[in-house]
Amino acid sequence: MNTIAFAEQLQSGISQLEVIPAVARMGFQAVEIRNEFLAGNVEELHQIRDEAQKNKLNVYYSVNDPLFINQGINRKLTQYIAEMHELGANHLKLNFGQVAEPNDELVSKLSEYLDDGFELNVENNQTSSESKLIDIAKFFKVVRNLKIDIGFCFDSANWYWTGNTPEDAAAQLASVTRYLHLKNKRGSDENLSVTPLIEGDIDWKKLVKSFPDVREVALEYAGTQDEVQQGLQAIQKEYLN
Repeated sequence: MNTIAFAEQLQSGISQLEVIPAVARMGFQAVEIRNEFLAGNVEELHQIRDEAQKNKLNVYYSVNDPLFINQGINRKLTQYIAEMHELGANHLKLNFGQVAEPNDELVSKLSEYLDDGFELNVENNQTSSESKLIDIAKFFKVVRNLKIDIGFCFDSANWYWTGNTPEDAAAQLASVTRYLHLKNKRGSDENLSVTPLIEGDIDWKKLVKSFPDVREVALEYAGTQDEVQQGLQAIQKEYLN
């Protein structure tokens, strides 16, 4: 569960540390911490790590920053990896970013940041310049050719903000997708809005069948506890039955 579910509370000053017990009570197996809601000190990271362990939750780290900036690797990547480790996490996710012509040299350089101790995924966000489907597909072609361990986090709704559909994206990225961020949407063009999973226009049950190699599924939308739990129950029914 991504902590954006508690957006209203977090924006009012409640810390992500304080919502961890609620994540566990709702029945989730992991909590995905968002860097934009962190205070920025190691003590907080350790407190989150310890509270998650107390509540028997795995920790994922979601960074609201692009992996690629101006065709190069984000200079803060080392910092984000260090923060992930301090959280006791072994999953790191960043937005894709800007790299129009990924090549062997760039991807090989990126591989130098990786080790067997964590998993790196990149995601499509709602910014057109940072989530171009053609660029993401080119990147993963190089990744697969070089056999680098980087995966894709597929956000089910964000594609509409960038002029694509999840179905078109799935056709090109299903084979490299190992993590799903599920939410729904209403409207189109300038009237798009995020909704809880079971309330929007996307046929998410049909969509998830496009991803045979997915390892993890998370809910990522702001909502009431009932709206989040209904989403969890729907996912459990879809995957466990």
